Amino acid sequence: MGAIINTANLNLNPEEVKKLSEAIFEKNFKDGDLAQTHVIMINVQYKQKILLIGRLGLVGKCVDACSIQESAEKIPTTEKLWDPIKAGFRLPHCEDDLDQLFVTASRKYSAYNYDISGTEEEKFIFMVADEGLVEMLNRLIYFGDTTAATIANGGSLKNGIDISFFNCLDGEWKQVFAIANPNGAAKKYYVEIPENAEATYDDQFNLDAERTLKTMRAMYNKADKRLIHSGEAYYEMTSSMHANWADFLETKSLGMCCSAEEKKGTGLFAYRNIPIVVNDYLDRAIASYFDDGTKWDKPHRVILTTPANVPIGTPDKESLNTLKSFFVDKESKHYVDAIAKFDIKVLEPYMLMAAY
Repeated sequence: MGAIINTANLNLNPEEVKKLSEAIFEKNFKDGDLAQTHVIMINVQYKQKILLIGRLGLVGKCVDACSIQESAEKIPTTEKLWDPIKAGFRLPHCEDDLDQLFVTASRKYSAYNYDISGTEEEKFIFMVADEGLVEMLNRLIYFGDTTAATIANGGSLKNGIDISFFNCLDGEWKQVFAIANPNGAAKKYYVEIPENAEATYDDQFNLDAERTLKTMRAMYNKADKRLIHSGEAYYEMTSSMHANWADFLETKSLGMCCSAEEKKGTGLFAYRNIPIVVNDYLDRAIASYFDDGTKWDKPHRVILTTPANVPIGTPDKESLNTLKSFFVDKESKHYVDAIAKFDIKVLEPYMLMAAY
């Protein structure tokens, strides 16, 4: 097995790497906080039911004398099932995997013991594992697909990608597609972004100057008013759509005077008093995993919903983000496990609008 830390491109002396925590890392992308756009529900177990209660049909007629007519209407109910999956990875690490340049003074070295608990090396591996765990959660929550396939096999994943990184569960966008644009049904919860259908990267990103305005306006006007007036609605969009929105505001002299925090009150992060959440991870994942060599699969996306309508379920808070480090003496090897147990559901169609 290759070394967990690839030092092939380094030309440093021991003094320059006294502490791994001083290493310069590739700048992390700021992935959205899941709790900002999803209700996190705990105590969720396998096959636990989610009861959805509908509204009564027509009731209430004129009362004739003392006779009130009984209604034949029933309270409609449907259900969905939580089915949390467990996903994770293990990072094995033994002394021989690591370039001796990285054997730090802070580790108690022994020829018979490679337990790096509490050392700079463990902190380094934990930091990398935590970043990987966040990426795994985002990838599966947004792009999980139990029927995932590569382009060569009739799917949308980039050829050469291992589909087992995606097919653990049906994520948010797989469920959104089923609701917003079902085959042969009216597109009641869907707004088209025409540039997504273009045949090249350049044409896809040649967005109409008012594309995001037109998209949000159409979604707002078409949406069920229970969603619009819920007080919890938000737009979540790719950074490509938000950049188009910022460009539009600048042309209207609304954009360039303020910091990002100050702009939250000017319209850059809201439309018709509904907050706008920018999810950079969507753009990064689409560019990395959904590329056929000439174009991307729906690179511009927006949803309008509420956190309660797209909940993430997990048995407990620890199950959503667990890192475990241990040393196996018999193997003289140290391990870091990253594990999460979770599911995501899109609940009520009328509390959703999607554009892509």
